[in-house]
Amino acid sequence: MAINFKLGKTELRIVDILLKESGFLKTSQIVLEYQRLFPQTPKQTIYRTIRNLKKNEVVVVAKGVTSINTQWVSVLRQKLNQLERGPLRQILPDKISYVSPSFLSIAPVLTHHVNILINQSDKKDPVIFINPHQLFYSARDWSEERLINHLESEGYTLWQGINYISAIDREFIRKKFSNRPRIKGSFIEARAGEKDVYINIIGEYVLRVTTTPEFAKALNELYAQAKAYTPEFAAKIQNLLANSGEVKMVIAKRKTQEKLYRNLMKKFIATK
Repeated sequence: MAINFKLGKTELRIVDILLKESGFLKTSQIVLEYQRLFPQTPKQTIYRTIRNLKKNEVVVVAKGVTSINTQWVSVLRQKLNQLERGPLRQILPDKISYVSPSFLSIAPVLTHHVNILINQSDKKDPVIFINPHQLFYSARDWSEERLINHLESEGYTLWQGINYISAIDREFIRKKFSNRPRIKGSFIEARAGEKDVYINIIGEYVLRVTTTPEFAKALNELYAQAKAYTPEFAAKIQNLLANSGEVKMVIAKRKTQEKLYRNLMKKFIATK
């Protein structure tokens, strides 16, 4: 059987739990820890996922202990080394654009290009994310957390601006951006006409993601109504992203705009 490298969210979370415990843990403790982190998940789902990981040679289960398969790690390391010598070092053109039928399908493409640009940017310049809401933490928490942890661990600075104020946005800023000197989050006043636009500034590149007015309205209503982040809220966000309608992403070198956004963010971050 070929080793599997395509893992789902539940599988990745179990791998994360194991990595925090030096790669092995009693299977019953994995279940307890998973349910502590994600209380709505049934035990049967966790056990079934562990069985799938074993079947696909990602973990080894013996005498009630689940361990990361060292062979899986070894092959994965080889593949990552190959990638680092190739596509992950690619240089983007001065301008590139994408059109996607939904936000859910374009999100991984956005993250991919953000990683490429970060790897070739100067650490002295803060990376800037400006979003209407903390959408990516709400919908893609695993991917977003690892991106921000990578920025922090590699010595980058992140300034995150949020255009709308809601209970969930306050919750995420408090939980994800407090007591982290290099990671700053703040509510800001967006530029005219850009309150519903997603903007990233990395080096001299400006990444802009625009959606339909209908999607923006539905998203704002969802955040305005919610009092706290719950699995039910996350499910609604996922459904909305999958049915967002057309989404456009443009990545371009824009030195003048880059400086403009940096000055905008300084006004809000400098007071934090």
